[in-house]
Amino acid sequence: MLAEFALTPDFFDPTSYSSDEIHGLHLRYLKDTFLKEALIRDLREGKWEEYVLSRGLVLSPKSKELLKKMRQQNRLRLVPSAREADPINDREWCEEAIQSHSIDPLDGIIATDKVKKHYIDEDIVASVDRLNVTQWWRLAKETAESTTVLVNTSSYKKALKKIFECARSIMFIDPWIDPREDNYSHFGELLALSRRDAPPNPLIEIHRKVESPRSRVDVKREVNAWEQAFSSLDNVLQDTGNSAEVFIWDYVHDRFLVTDIIGISIGQGFSESRYPGETTKFSRLSRSDRDDLQREYHENSKKHWLVHKFRIGA
Repeated sequence: MLAEFALTPDFFDPTSYSSDEIHGLHLRYLKDTFLKEALIRDLREGKWEEYVLSRGLVLSPKSKELLKKMRQQNRLRLVPSAREADPINDREWCEEAIQSHSIDPLDGIIATDKVKKHYIDEDIVASVDRLNVTQWWRLAKETAESTTVLVNTSSYKKALKKIFECARSIMFIDPWIDPREDNYSHFGELLALSRRDAPPNPLIEIHRKVESPRSRVDVKREVNAWEQAFSSLDNVLQDTGNSAEVFIWDYVHDRFLVTDIIGISIGQGFSESRYPGETTKFSRLSRSDRDDLQREYHENSKKHWLVHKFRIGA
């Protein structure tokens, strides 16, 4: 759903290509992938970005614009240093990316053709000129719009881990979320993925519906029961140093995960199946659909009646 790539710095340098036109073509071809379908690994806790930007006299305006949008749209994922010394050239940055991959696997490393020639036997490294014939690139593109997962929390965690680690806002939309029920008893493990080593913490919201469409007077009687039910997640959130807001609506139908970096239609919600081999599909939402959902489930939304809202956790 959301691939992760490492780029060697010379990718952004037009002098690394046979012509400015070729460089521009690569930027245009890859821009949408980087800004909609991927995270870019910011190696050595951000020193990769610092190194690229320090070459300001070489970078083209389009390179600077792409880097700026990556930062603004939260596409850069900070990772720890993998080698002892800071890289001083593109080949050393490629070595850093390879070592980083051995610690925390990514989908691929994109380098210039000049650097790739030193890593003929490293399948994880691909020349930007030959991405279309690179197996891992084709696989990332094939799974960009949807992916099939097992209906259990372990599978959800594997598919969503990097999203939760990077997202600034996370909305769980599922009409049946109830920590008291066996099929949602591991939901707290998903919340735990949002732990941050440094602030800021992400904003977390959980949206579900009331038990039944009764009168407003009857529905209000459920309020204490819902606060008690979700209080079981307090400890998980407190361990992350974070909190979440729970929204109880009159009506919720479909299941979604909405974050600032991706929106996903979650086929069977965040529940677990009693059948070990059962699968469901995660499908990417368009940016406009993602924005529509954020408006639909805003506390001042006119589309639904907000029965109750409360906070859990830290």
